[in-house]
Amino acid sequence: MKKVINMKNKGQATSLSDVLIGLVVVGLIGLFVFLFITRGQEVQVRVEQNEILRRKITLINVLLSSEELVYTTETMVHRGVIDKEKLDDIESNPEALSRISYSDSGYSLKVIDLDVNDEWLVGNDFDPIFETPVAIRYSEDDIHIGIISIEFTSEVPMDVKELDTCQRIAESGYYKLTRNLIEDDLLGGDAFGSKDCFVITTSGVTLDCQNRFSITGMGSHRGIGVVINDPDSIVKNCEIRDFNTGIEIDSRLNKIEKNHIETCNVGIIVFKDENEIEGNIITEPEGDLGRGIDVHSESNLIEGNKIFDTIKNSIIIRKDGNELIDNVVCGSQMKDIFVDDGKTATGSGNTCDETNNYDDEGTAGCEKSCDGESSGTCYQGDVKVEIRATEEEIKEDYPTLPDYLLWGIAMQESGANHCRGYEVVEGSLGSTGIMQIYPTTASSYCADLDLTDWKDNIECVGRILIGKYNAYKDEDETYDPLDCGYSYADPWMRAVRGYNGWGCPIEWPSTRRYVCLVYDHAREENPILPVPECP
Repeated sequence: MKKVINMKNKGQATSLSDVLIGLVVVGLIGLFVFLFITRGQEVQVRVEQNEILRRKITLINVLLSSEELVYTTETMVHRGVIDKEKLDDIESNPEALSRISYSDSGYSLKVIDLDVNDEWLVGNDFDPIFETPVAIRYSEDDIHIGIISIEFTSEVPMDVKELDTCQRIAESGYYKLTRNLIEDDLLGGDAFGSKDCFVITTSGVTLDCQNRFSITGMGSHRGIGVVINDPDSIVKNCEIRDFNTGIEIDSRLNKIEKNHIETCNVGIIVFKDENEIEGNIITEPEGDLGRGIDVHSESNLIEGNKIFDTIKNSIIIRKDGNELIDNVVCGSQMKDIFVDDGKTATGSGNTCDETNNYDDEGTAGCEKSCDGESSGTCYQGDVKVEIRATEEEIKEDYPTLPDYLLWGIAMQESGANHCRGYEVVEGSLGSTGIMQIYPTTASSYCADLDLTDWKDNIECVGRILIGKYNAYKDEDETYDPLDCGYSYADPWMRAVRGYNGWGCPIEWPSTRRYVCLVYDHAREENPILPVPECP
């Protein structure tokens, strides 16, 4: 299988990046690698792009890289950049960040600016992966070099409660959904037969569907997926569909992030002040309301959401003091952003075509138009979690499957990305999705699966790899049907070779070295994997 698309978007370093890398080499020798030990395990850290720390302190374009410290485009600096202007006037009060802490999770995170020997405590609302030097941007022309470090404050793990059915949540804590929920799981029922799924009746709740599990309603525009009655809760990583309302917020200081809500009458409705609605995808709101986000309160942050193809207005603002940042709102049959007459809302960086009583800062209407924006609705959740779950299922029958082998294939094929923008990744020769699977291959192994669905795409590669393993497991290391110089002692290496094909086209070096490249990616997560012989 030829790797048609490189989804890692490495970018070409500019002279700025060369200078920064030089500074790192000179100034950070001995500081480049930091090991932090807890419970006998190495701990490594990465700050993901656009991680939003709670209570309106935001890190923009933060992505640490093991390959490249920094590169630039025409508009911004990428990789390891903190845009200080977005930190709520932190220039005049650098101590403000030091008040953010996540002691319940057992660790805190600091960004240390080596140029001025200053420290910024930025919390830990993300999964630790790895650490590396970081550039800190104070302005377009003022970029400092720093390092990021992790400090453990406790060895007590977070208490995670598992949910396998709809219910009222009346106790604070972190809840993870463990299976898909359907109509039979819904709660109660009123005179009209409407049923809800989760009703949060206390503060301090996190409901996490893990980017794997969905909540499906009754259809016919009845019921609510998640109702939040008390303040200071988080709902994230959920797929919610076929309700009258996806998520209803009846309290303050909540955060709704990274959910995918589709075919609901209203995606998210907000009745109280000071909530954060960030990074959600809302598609095809339908019925007599057909709205994406409906805000009936003040001082809410609506940021980084994508809303497509609504029957009515996509975002409706009915009170003063709300802020809209970097949303993409396209395909509405009425207005993309509608602010009630006599009310005001502020914002910047939004993409839309039609507005009522709303302008981004410094322009009429939205800063960017929907011209060229796809109305596609490609969605992917936490692909690493899904891939690891698929590997564990395979290992029930094939216990010798190396950990992270499927992850290595995903990284080599697409950089572990199922979507490009809002469309499913497609190769020039018709390969599809995160695993870049060809239709002819899929027809033999996965005819019942939809390759445009990210979970089905991952399941399909598992089936193919099992098929190739069974085909070549009894061969020996001399097996090389097309005399390309391949030699693989491990049957799983032969399976990966078979997945990509046994050919050796001179014009495609990555095809010849495919097995080595896959194992290189897998070893980043599983260092004990063997090293294949590379042609």
